[in-house]
Amino acid sequence: MDRGQDAWSSRRALERLIRDQQALREQTARAEQATTGKTEGDLTPQERQQVDRMAQEQESLARRAEEAIRQMLERAQQMQQSDPSTAQALQQAAQRGQRSSVAEQMQQAAQQMRRNQQRSAGQQQQRAEQAMQNMLDELKDAARNRDEVLKRELASLIQTLDQLIARQTEQIRALTDARASGVLAGLDQPMVRLHTATLAALDQARAAGREAKAAADLIDSAQGAQAKAIVALRQEPIDAEEADRQEQIALKQLTLAKQEAENARRQAQQREQQRQRAELKKAYRELLVEQTEIRRITQDLVGQTVDRRTRARLAEVGERQEQVRLTARKLLDDTEDLRESDLFSFAHERLDRAAADAATSLREASATALVVSRQSAAVRILQELLDAMEESEKQDEPFRQNEQAGDGQNPNGGQQQQNKLIPDIAELKMLRGLQNEALRLTREAAEATDAAVGKVSATDAAAMQSVLAEKAKALIQRLQRQPQPQPAPEGAP
Repeated sequence: MDRGQDAWSSRRALERLIRDQQALREQTARAEQATTGKTEGDLTPQERQQVDRMAQEQESLARRAEEAIRQMLERAQQMQQSDPSTAQALQQAAQRGQRSSVAEQMQQAAQQMRRNQQRSAGQQQQRAEQAMQNMLDELKDAARNRDEVLKRELASLIQTLDQLIARQTEQIRALTDARASGVLAGLDQPMVRLHTATLAALDQARAAGREAKAAADLIDSAQGAQAKAIVALRQEPIDAEEADRQEQIALKQLTLAKQEAENARRQAQQREQQRQRAELKKAYRELLVEQTEIRRITQDLVGQTVDRRTRARLAEVGERQEQVRLTARKLLDDTEDLRESDLFSFAHERLDRAAADAATSLREASATALVVSRQSAAVRILQELLDAMEESEKQDEPFRQNEQAGDGQNPNGGQQQQNKLIPDIAELKMLRGLQNEALRLTREAAEATDAAVGKVSATDAAAMQSVLAEKAKALIQRLQRQPQPQPAPEGAP
């Protein structure tokens, strides 16, 4: 496989396994509710068929987990020489899976399913999920650490290449002046020192790993040209024309090497942004699931007599609601790009207010239509945030294709967009979502049967429309100030 594809395919395999195991665990939970209290012999033919099908799916997942671990160990062995850091990450993640007995836990879950011990099976499934998540986190952490080191190494290499390019340019100028004056003696020594520095840069590039291989190959070509130039400068008589030709080749190769190093650094930055976006999506998705469940529980409590038991239940739900608010707030506080985005930060502010309103009422043992309305607003905002991040993922697709093809260049200036965690297309998506929310609140205010809901919705809609008009204007102005992509040169592929 090519650059990073070994670790990437292992992460993808684990992500699919975790997703499929979660789906099967949900089926197991539903089966537990339907067959609680029944022994294996008490199951109806239809229930037995369903249990057998789930057990077979669980056994299939166990085999996939075992195969994923085997492949990770195999890839780690194959990559020991070419990419030691990735090999170590794969080996450690696989060994973690072996120590956690992931496949064995899944097999045990399948056996418990067949005995209609669905609760025990669900517990085994959950342990297997957590073990696989730990494996996945280990791979992600290793990739993040590797890219941090790589970016530093490439930044240093680019600085070195800048110096080499300047020195090579100076040597070409010195040769040109010497040819004009007819005094060519002594030009070989500065080239020897430059050649030595280029060899050191070659070692530096090779130490950066396979991501810098293209740059290393070009530096190698440059030092070869420099060596030939030195030979030409030491001939009797000096072959100035050949020396100039070889030095020009060296300069071109060093310039191309710098471009390749810059491409590799951009790709490392892009991988980091992809990870950050994936983490944001995961956080928003988890918050959305929790907020939806909190709303469902609250809806069931609306209209109930507030006795001691209900009061305790409302307090518990209020704490969960407050935790959603605090988690979303921490996400904003910890992510600079979210804070710098007017629209994403505005969405977070609305989420914070809606969740705070709902949490306060629930803690005061008040479950009303207005509380559910505020929770519904929080659900919609989280969905809008998640949808906007999904739009960011679409922005990454051309980059992924270029990276897999080994092409990090973007002649039309799209790289500037990809260097943003929150690209403009995501902000536009967020703007449309918030505008739709303002329209929804306007309709809710007009159609509400609850006076409190109607009043709050009307006030909220008016405030949103005013703020969004200004934010939309600011976004459009910013987009108009950005440089437009340049057309590809005529005849370019």
